[in-house]
Amino acid sequence: MASNCICPLPWNHAYVEMNGDVKLCCVAQPALKERNLIDTPVSEFVDSRYMAHIRKQMLMGMWPVECGGCKKAELLGLESHRTGIINRDPQSYQQLTKDPSEDKVKLSSLDLRISNECNFKCRSCSVSFSNAWRDDFQAIYPNNISVEDLTKNRAIQGIEGNTSFWDQLDERQLGDIKEWHFAGGEALLSDKHYQLLEKLISIKAFDSKITYTTNFSIIQYKHWNILEMLKPFHNVVFHLSLDGAGEKGEYIRKGLNWKRWLKNLRLLRKSLPKAKLDIHFVVSILNILDLQWHIQQIEDVNEFRDPATKQLNVGFTCLDRPSHLSIQVLSPELKKKAKQRLVAISEHQATAKNIREAMVGIINFLDQKDLHQQQFREFLRTTTILDQRRKEDYRRLFPELAEMELTKV
Repeated sequence: MASNCICPLPWNHAYVEMNGDVKLCCVAQPALKERNLIDTPVSEFVDSRYMAHIRKQMLMGMWPVECGGCKKAELLGLESHRTGIINRDPQSYQQLTKDPSEDKVKLSSLDLRISNECNFKCRSCSVSFSNAWRDDFQAIYPNNISVEDLTKNRAIQGIEGNTSFWDQLDERQLGDIKEWHFAGGEALLSDKHYQLLEKLISIKAFDSKITYTTNFSIIQYKHWNILEMLKPFHNVVFHLSLDGAGEKGEYIRKGLNWKRWLKNLRLLRKSLPKAKLDIHFVVSILNILDLQWHIQQIEDVNEFRDPATKQLNVGFTCLDRPSHLSIQVLSPELKKKAKQRLVAISEHQATAKNIREAMVGIINFLDQKDLHQQQFREFLRTTTILDQRRKEDYRRLFPELAEMELTKV
């Protein structure tokens, strides 16, 4: 991991949220004054006074307030978004640290969250990131003010109808941007995403890096086939969101069909043999006790091992919101079991430095707080409501978690 707080993103990147807010990156904490496409064109964001101040702080060795999430992750020993960016392109980072001059500031990387359209209802998600969550959200939080008229919430409508934004993306701008990242919602359900891809194809921008964070449940959408469209591009990356395998994974990420996901993965590898693949794994109360089993299922797929380092391309993030699904909600007895199993994973993955370091970070996160008394009742309440609505039963799939119901909280 890098030893300072410099991140390449403030020099070249912008993140556009579904509501039109423009930020440093997808994990940046809210700023005192939010920028929006209404008042800050994305093409001018990187060169703004706001971003210049962030760059200045980093060069002085100070963590910007917006970067608190990365700072917290790195202090725990976990890979942060910053270190993930650096590890994927160490050469650019080294060049930046040698010569961080302002003349290198230019928007060349864009992360778009076009809408919250999604076909999954993951347990850890919300209506803000999945429109499929709407009815469940209303059932769990009937008195929440945001359920009064969800259709008027601009975070729900997304930036699809923001013509001024799409008009910015003329041929010159499209050519300047060398890296595109699409997420959602589910990016592969967005018409605007496919139309943008068609524009890149029309100008033969095949050297552009195309990156997705996706549940990868869809290959064919309307008349578009994503695998066929991506064949001309030289640098394609899929960050596959997968918080569990098999039936347990299907419970955690409602909408996942494990067999279909494996089939789609085989088709991806056949169509795009040079595409880079990794898995993003959110560690929660629902998978922490079975983590070794889930990792083994990923290993058995035999598609996620780096050919150079032989390490498994799996990144881990400890869920902290909603807090009732955090691993910190485990009872003292189950925390002890979880730590023993995390140590066992480290011993089993003796040659996988990234996984060993991640297990240390997860243990540090586990010990950081005790939310059992505070949040276990909320875990039971929300889980029971969703189980009844979805005709599921967490006690059958996760009997060890059900033991906590015997604990007086």
